[in-house]
Amino acid sequence: MRTLTLRGGLSYTVGNLCFRKDEPKPVQDDSLFYRLIHTGTFEEDPPLCYYYIRRKKNPAIRHNKTVRVDGRWLMISDDNPVRISRYQWSKISPSGQFEIVPPCEVMDKLVEEGKEDFSLLVIRDMGAGDVIITTDLVYNLRLRYPKAKIAYATSERYVCLIENLDFIDEVITIGSKNPADYDVSVNLCGWSEQYPICAKIHRSDLFGMAFSDNFDWKDHRICLKLHEEEQVWFEEFNKTHNPDCRPVVAVQPYGSSGHRSLDPIAVNRTVDWLISEGYFVIVYGEKQWPNLFHSRPNMVCLWSAVTIRQVITIIANSKLLICPDSSGYHIAAAFDTPSIAVFTTIHEGVRVTYYPRCYPIRTNELNCSPCWDRPCGLPEASDCIRKITGARIIEKVSEVISQGFPYIEHPSYNPPDWD
Repeated sequence: MRTLTLRGGLSYTVGNLCFRKDEPKPVQDDSLFYRLIHTGTFEEDPPLCYYYIRRKKNPAIRHNKTVRVDGRWLMISDDNPVRISRYQWSKISPSGQFEIVPPCEVMDKLVEEGKEDFSLLVIRDMGAGDVIITTDLVYNLRLRYPKAKIAYATSERYVCLIENLDFIDEVITIGSKNPADYDVSVNLCGWSEQYPICAKIHRSDLFGMAFSDNFDWKDHRICLKLHEEEQVWFEEFNKTHNPDCRPVVAVQPYGSSGHRSLDPIAVNRTVDWLISEGYFVIVYGEKQWPNLFHSRPNMVCLWSAVTIRQVITIIANSKLLICPDSSGYHIAAAFDTPSIAVFTTIHEGVRVTYYPRCYPIRTNELNCSPCWDRPCGLPEASDCIRKITGARIIEKVSEVISQGFPYIEHPSYNPPDWD
């Protein structure tokens, strides 16, 4: 059980939890705990991460600015960044006199001063897909700072995604170490939830902006590695259930929400077609799906017993992946596995930009798509996904197979001019 303390103000209500001034509040759910921490409103001791800030340059003001935060005085100039916690920043930022120094600027300065082996802590949880996407960012950070000591903090359930990547020096769980022990700490939680900017650019680019508005991308690359234990498991599984060695197609019917989950009728029709075309199909998902599908010759359903690492191994060894807007096609990109990703409320232009073997399908029959997960006024929230029929998926699958799964360049995305 973790404890949050409200450092100031009168009271805040988050869901069914009410926080009052200076009142510690036990939180049993780690996921909820970190979501609250990431808002910056609440803080634990030690803080989750720190910012470097400076006084905004103003020719009319030539002296340093002294401010009092949490009982201590800080001298903040425009040329000597000061490190403060995110909560402290939330207290002084409304004045408009200060700005956050981009982490890349801080790290470049450390390199210039001869400290090329500085330590960096990158923090991200709140979704397997986004943790996978950040491997693109961290890989590029390694290219930019080859001697840096890079640590990555995430939820315990996501450690297995990145624990064996050779460009990350240390993988830890959030809160297990004090971020103050690192020269730079960057919290990516919340960056992918910034509206409307998250509807305008690819997630990799969005995470890059946390380090610099003009982050220098050298080589976009989603990075995952297979574990030997899971590879052995897959080979035995495939030998048992697919003795004819048919090419494998993986199908993920579910998404993180109902309007992203594929229509069961469409999935079953697609599976039957794939089997008739000589493929072996593995359908994987969560425990609520078994009643909608059944195993048949040359097809196996794997439900809640399948692990994240096993899913990664299945996708890496598949000829094709069919999935909704979820983590699957990010995994496929890491292994150059062709994928057909189905989009409804979100435009594919902000998801698959750098995935040349992803062939997206999007609901385009509705003038409200993409709506970016806004509350749905349709009779049923799943109406948009039901527009993606089995015939339409089969048509796309047949097309890319006949073309030999070509590498394609995705067209540029022109998003709406939202405020």
